[in-house]
Amino acid sequence: MLQLHRMTSREKRYTLDPGRDLRTPRSEGSYAKAPAGVLKEFTGISDPYEEPKDAEIVIKTAEVTPDKAAKAIMLYMEREGFIGVNNNL
Repeated sequence: MLQLHRMTSREKRYTLDPGRDLRTPRSEGSYAKAPAGVLKEFTGISDPYEEPKDAEIVIKTAEVTPDKAAKAIMLYMEREGFIGVNNNL
């Protein structure tokens, strides 16, 4: 088992469409309901968020592309023996 921490800003979870208010969630799911107060004690919105202190992999989504993030994860897993030539995965 390994812990992966995907770091993103609150703004990244919201749409960047120029005709839309940035505070408007990009979906109608949980992240739309939490700021509206429909969901109480929602982590990262109305409830504090605590970053993992010992994640083996940290991906900063504002700084890397999805392809680079995937490559970093695969390289880590290969280096640590989770996947590779001698494994069944």
